[in-house]
Amino acid sequence: MKRDPWIFTGGPFNTNAYLVPSPKGYLCFDAPDGLADFLREEGIQLEALILTHGHLDHVWDAETVREQQACMVYAHPEDERLLRNPSQGEFFGIPWRFRPLQEYQRLQVPLRGKIEWELAGRRFVVFHVPGHSPGSLAFYEKAKRRIFSGDVLFAGSVGRWDIPGGSRDELLETLRRCFCTLPDDTTIYPGHGPPTTVRQEKESNGFLTDFS
Repeated sequence: MKRDPWIFTGGPFNTNAYLVPSPKGYLCFDAPDGLADFLREEGIQLEALILTHGHLDHVWDAETVREQQACMVYAHPEDERLLRNPSQGEFFGIPWRFRPLQEYQRLQVPLRGKIEWELAGRRFVVFHVPGHSPGSLAFYEKAKRRIFSGDVLFAGSVGRWDIPGGSRDELLETLRRCFCTLPDDTTIYPGHGPPTTVRQEKESNGFLTDFS
């Protein structure tokens, strides 16, 4: 039986990638450093790579994976500036450069809105969740009671807003509009750190307690 999700953690920031089974292999959320080697060593075939946002620790291996796997890559166009900028690490005082993403499918989620999206037999509600980056996305799979949150919400914390393209007001509105409306038993799979639940964050995360 395939693991669901199969979690790979890589790169200097311990960034999570999540692999979920699909008819022709796996769908993968995010592409940290080391993912391409992991996929090759494990003999994993991707049907699609889905990017929660364009920061370098989440897209480091995206172009290599796209080439090696010949798979579709999906992202929100509001983060195109990040996806195409190999030196974005300079924003964070980091001198690293990554391979910019050459091709991707634009997930046209309305600004601060949501869409229903089906891919490889899986159905998601895709939320536009700005605040950490202009084009951040979160993917809620109702059938599994889970959401892949990227760097918007973590166990006990939230993503940074004090970076180019970030906004505290946008992030707080995202939490209220998206995460606080989900069922309490929803599992949250964040871009860094361990999984958590909506209930746990409503009870203990100071950024959400005011909304619950």
